[in-house]
Amino acid sequence: MKKIIAALDPMDTPWPVITFATHFANNDGASVHLVFLTLPEEVDYNYPYPNDLSAAEDFTTRKNISDSNAQLIEDNIQLFKQECESSKTRFSSEKNISIEELIKKTEDADILVADEGTVFLKKVLPHIHCPALIAGEDHLPEKVVLMFNNSGNSKYAIESYISLLPQFQKLPTFLLSINPDDKKENENYLNNLKSSFTDISLKSLYGNVQNQMEDFLSGLSGHILVIMGAFGRSEISRFFYKSRANSVMKEKNFSLFIAHK
Repeated sequence: MKKIIAALDPMDTPWPVITFATHFANNDGASVHLVFLTLPEEVDYNYPYPNDLSAAEDFTTRKNISDSNAQLIEDNIQLFKQECESSKTRFSSEKNISIEELIKKTEDADILVADEGTVFLKKVLPHIHCPALIAGEDHLPEKVVLMFNNSGNSKYAIESYISLLPQFQKLPTFLLSINPDDKKENENYLNNLKSSFTDISLKSLYGNVQNQMEDFLSGLSGHILVIMGAFGRSEISRFFYKSRANSVMKEKNFSLFIAHK
C-alpha cells in the first residue's frame, strides 16, 4: 500500500478515520492524504437551527456565527494534522475539495478511509476507484467476518482485503455464507483461504439473509471488521444504505471494508 485517502467532513472530528488511516500508513510505509471536503450545499453550517432564523436578524450576528464555524473547521484541520505528526505518519492535506474531485483522487489511491456518519458517503461510494474502509470505532478490529456468496464480487472484496490489510489476517476470521447454493464449493474456497489466515472457519446459515447476518454479527464480541462486495457500481449506494451493509453499520462496534470492480 502506497497511498491512503482519509476523507473528512471538516465540521466533525471522526477520530476512527485517523486511527485507521495512520495505522495502515505506519504498518505499510504508506502516506496519508487528508482530504477536507467542501461543505455540502444542502447543509447550512452557518447556523445550527436554520428554521429559527429571524428575518430581522442583523448581518453582524450572522457573520459572527459564520466566523465561529470557520474557526472550528480550521481547528479540526489542525487536530488531524497534529495526530499525523505525533504518530510520525507521512501526510499531505487539501481542503475545500468537492465530491467530484475526491472521486478523481481515488484513481491513484489504494484505499479510501471514511466515517460512516459523513454526509457525502452515499454520493461517493458508487463511483470511487479503490476499496473503502468505513470506520465505525476508533480502535482496531478484534474479529473479521468475510461475507461470501460465491459471487465474483464477494471474492474480489476478499482478495482485495487480503492484499491490502495483511496485518489483520491473524485475527479470528469467519467466512460467512447465508443460504449457500453449494456447501462443498464454500468448503473448497475456505481451504484456498487457509494459507492467508491463521484462524479462519466457515459459518453456513439458512433463512432470511439480513436477519441471519444481523443475528450472527450481534453474537460476536469486540470490534468487528466486515468484508463485503457489492452487486455492481451503480447499486453500491442503494446496497449500502438500504440493505445488508446498512444493518452492519447501525451497530457501533462494526467497521466495513467494501470493494467493487
